[in-house]
Amino acid sequence: AALRVGVLEAAASATGNGAYRFAAHKAMNYLLYQNAPTLRDGYLKHQETAPYIVLAWLVADDSIEPVEPTAGGMVTQRREPARYPHRDKTIVGRFLPDLDPDPDKANLCCNWTFTDRTIPDKLVLRSGWNSGDFFALVELAPTTFPYNAGGIVGLTRWGAPFTQVVTSKGETPENRLWVSDLSGMARRRYLPDPDRINEVWEQGKMQDMMTSVSFLRDTPNVILARVELQNPEGLPVRVIQEYVLVKNRFLVRRETVEFEEPFRARVASIWNTQNVGPFVGTHWVNTFLNAPVASNGQVAMNTPPADLLVYFVPQPDWRLQVIDRTAEDPRTAVCPAQVRYVWEGLPHSGQRLHSTQVYYPHAARRAPPVSNNPRSTPKNRDEELATLAGASSIQVVRDETEATILRFEFEPGRVEWAVFNPERRSLKVSSLETKEPLFYHAADLEGRSIRDE
Repeated sequence: AALRVGVLEAAASATGNGAYRFAAHKAMNYLLYQNAPTLRDGYLKHQETAPYIVLAWLVADDSIEPVEPTAGGMVTQRREPARYPHRDKTIVGRFLPDLDPDPDKANLCCNWTFTDRTIPDKLVLRSGWNSGDFFALVELAPTTFPYNAGGIVGLTRWGAPFTQVVTSKGETPENRLWVSDLSGMARRRYLPDPDRINEVWEQGKMQDMMTSVSFLRDTPNVILARVELQNPEGLPVRVIQEYVLVKNRFLVRRETVEFEEPFRARVASIWNTQNVGPFVGTHWVNTFLNAPVASNGQVAMNTPPADLLVYFVPQPDWRLQVIDRTAEDPRTAVCPAQVRYVWEGLPHSGQRLHSTQVYYPHAARRAPPVSNNPRSTPKNRDEELATLAGASSIQVVRDETEATILRFEFEPGRVEWAVFNPERRSLKVSSLETKEPLFYHAADLEGRSIRDE
């Protein structure tokens, strides 16, 4: 955050654009909230924070008034990052001329350089700029390490984070549909460049992956988006992601994978977290972070208490798993639990599978036990919501490859609908009919539309 404060203040001074100052002030407010843990860690204090706060102080132009940027949905772009052997002067010289011949000099830091290609970077789903507004950030860059295109790498509500990615090079799938080749026989698709290296440092085996955003619509109440992922992790598959973010309420995502070649596969919709429970169902779990970490996992940072319901629309051939990631990867100790909704099998060429998830932030509540009878029922609706973390308020009206319709009643008297209709068929939703590919509707119990201010 401190680096961003310095860079944003510099950008504001150079351009006169108050939107940069607005964002710098937001980041600075968060730094002040994290002041106590920052001061406890020498690296955070002296390397990650102090130099950039000094930069901000030097370049800030107080004559520029902060201006609130546009909120809502947007897609950012970036130059394509590429990784090459960092000490090979023949390769590095293609990007940096007139290199020092000394083998210990003029090396590529972290093996990174950039190509001339512009690619999608992030999908931003923002409810607003008020403190505590619901916000989601989706990775789009297909060649970053670790590869996580389509992964939700940021999710916050009321200032509480619900994601904690592993800040380390190498493979670590984060909060996305994860397709694995169980047979080891799938024909990977690689870029023709023989020098580029992949996430496990193999030269000439960089996967030929690409991401695109084919649909994005922002309305006062909802953001709708469609993302296409080609050859994720080099596998012969295509993944379509569809997003319905209801502003300051919840997020629904549907992910569809289409197999272009047959291979024995595991398809898992995954969510990484620090804590699971205390409420767990057959296809949903309550999750929360007790403390986001910084300084490569060395420092526990501040966070307000809040929970996240992770709900998978049930399917007959899928099963819920909760695993300890540290058993296979010690880097994941900062976020050790992985929730998976898993399918395994041998799909045929052209077969499509889909997983639909609901992410519902809610107040951290611990319903007290009222009985040791396993058949006991909650006393009232509020107790039921607390006991089931909101899962009982979700009704699956339809869930097929052709269309998914979900009904929500998180609040008394308010019914909400999320519709995924990729084939644009005519669908009945409450008192309405729609052919829209993505659709959201809120109504009262009599079917009258509700429009939030």
